[in-house]
Amino acid sequence: MLLSIDQKKIDEQLANAQLGYTVSSVSWSAPESDTVKMPELNVGTTIFTMPPALEESRNRLLMLRDKIVIKGKPPMTPEELEHLVDETRGR
Repeated sequence: MLLSIDQKKIDEQLANAQLGYTVSSVSWSAPESDTVKMPELNVGTTIFTMPPALEESRNRLLMLRDKIVIKGKPPMTPEELEHLVDETRGR
């Protein structure tokens, strides 16, 4: 797809448009005084939320873990799990 800007069309639309308001920029500085100056504050925040699919996977794993614990079988050690995965994959 090719997008191009047609300056003639822009000028035509602006000529026919009714201006509702005017926008302008203004720069000003507060006058210096001998009053107490407030310290500068930097405020920031970070929010982390888990994606729904990740939350569902986490809940499923916790549910499976609880089933294993309820059956009375001790959970496998990381080495036992790695060995089982290797056997399953034919390594």
